[in-house]
Amino acid sequence: MTDLLITLPFLIGFLYLLVLLTVRGLRWIRGLSLMDRLRLRQALLSKDVFSAAGEAFMEGLLHRKIFRKHPVLGYMHMSLAFGWFLLIVVGHIETLVADRSLVVPVYKAVFFRYFETSKDFTMAGSFAVAMDLLLLFVLSGVSLAMAKRFRKHWFGLRQTTRLKTGDRIALTSLWLIFPLRLAAEATAASLWHNGSFLTNPLGSFIGSHVDAAAIHAPLWFAYSSALGFFFVALPNSRYMHIPAEILLIFMRRAGVRLKKINTTYTEVQVYSCSRCGICLDRCQLSVAGI
Repeated sequence: MTDLLITLPFLIGFLYLLVLLTVRGLRWIRGLSLMDRLRLRQALLSKDVFSAAGEAFMEGLLHRKIFRKHPVLGYMHMSLAFGWFLLIVVGHIETLVADRSLVVPVYKAVFFRYFETSKDFTMAGSFAVAMDLLLLFVLSGVSLAMAKRFRKHWFGLRQTTRLKTGDRIALTSLWLIFPLRLAAEATAASLWHNGSFLTNPLGSFIGSHVDAAAIHAPLWFAYSSALGFFFVALPNSRYMHIPAEILLIFMRRAGVRLKKINTTYTEVQVYSCSRCGICLDRCQLSVAGI
């Protein structure tokens, strides 16, 4: 497989998601009243933007409110959201250091172990340890998310929300992304020993049982495809709450409120719900069987 073919599913999904979120976000903002648009613009140009960014970090990545409800459920959400965020950030820094450049292609960090087969760059060993540790962190969240679908009472829930088609596609893709990344990076480690405490031993195990060179490119393509499917499914799934919640936080901080006549602010509120199911056990209608 060529490098372009391997990265193509990721690039298509990423560009689709970027364009759609931009269009939808601009439509939401244009749908506000004139006064609310002015409030939002003023807030973005004032020091309030820092407090809004801090809240977005605490709720969108660390999931502070869910931690207060149930620590294990909070850890599950945090390890997926914050762990993936750190994988992106640290991976991008690693790519900048390895390439000795301030500008790198967006896909390079996502497929770093595919393109960079050596460890001949500054702090290569430290980066490898950090990336393996972060990948293990995210995988622990994926494991808990799988367990939650079958043992919800472990997470303090008596019932959970029903998944729609878009949710199922996005959820399946999300569950596959990180195990496939682990397998792909372990196969690269089997060939070039460019991993660390997690990927190197797994790579040795894979290399002793199968031809690592034969499955190397297909595994990276499968990882790329899982990413692409997730990005395409995200706007029509429960995971749309991630960008919508961040926008909602900035709108609230700017003083945007519900009106007697619905504006797109209501739509942002609806999309910002993660449909996690925490509210179901406390809802009087749900308790009554309605």
